Amino acid sequence: MYWTDYNTIQRANLDGTGVTNLVTGRADGSGSTYARGLALDGGSGQMYWTTANAIQRANLDGTGVMDLMTGLNQPRGIILDVENGQMYWTINYYDNGSNQGKIQRANLDGSGVTDLVTGLGAGPRSIALDVLGGQVYWTDYNTIQRASLDGTGVTDLVTGLGTNYARGLTLDVVAGQMYWASQTRPSSHIGYIQRANLDGTEITTISTPPFSAHDLALDLSSGDIYGVSAAPVPSAVWLFGSGIIGLVAFARRKKA
Repeated sequence: MYWTDYNTIQRANLDGTGVTNLVTGRADGSGSTYARGLALDGGSGQMYWTTANAIQRANLDGTGVMDLMTGLNQPRGIILDVENGQMYWTINYYDNGSNQGKIQRANLDGSGVTDLVTGLGAGPRSIALDVLGGQVYWTDYNTIQRASLDGTGVTDLVTGLGTNYARGLTLDVVAGQMYWASQTRPSSHIGYIQRANLDGTEITTISTPPFSAHDLALDLSSGDIYGVSAAPVPSAVWLFGSGIIGLVAFARRKKA
């Protein structure tokens, strides 16, 4: 599995052993990577991640780090549509009283950057794709939304979460469900995992506090949910081969 921890990208075996530092510092040597979201292209042997103002790429062993895009305003979550050669990410940005949140898309080489959804709040974070269904999903503080892959048809799926901010988001498209991790503000160390249908109906809480997660991932083959521990706080982790975001320290058996 792979994960980001601010200025480091690391890898370990699924049992948590063999932790290895893959990337530390920016490709240009200018300092901290400040890595946030992370996504893998296993077929090409590459990983992609967001920093405070850029999207970078490297080989899965951490070599060949390069900037794909710079000058971005607070990119957060990132997801790949490898078959169609594209990546999607969230922009989590607030400037002088104006919310600048958006969903963007580009080719895997960083070309063709396109604004898909603009005018969002300041809190878009996690992002997930249902490519066959033609939908992109994202969290925005206490709301979960989706739109068509061209950015049209923006729909609120889950609202009214109050101070329980939706952080992580992952889909089980086959079962028609989505999972997310919530954190209660101002105490970011209390939260739980929830599940709903892809249209936002039938919300179910499947873990109880105290639980804190910043991102989630599903291993559909084993029926496990992986979550990010709040202390320390990695931004994201990717379980290679299953399209999974989570953390070594926590695994919970998914309810049938």
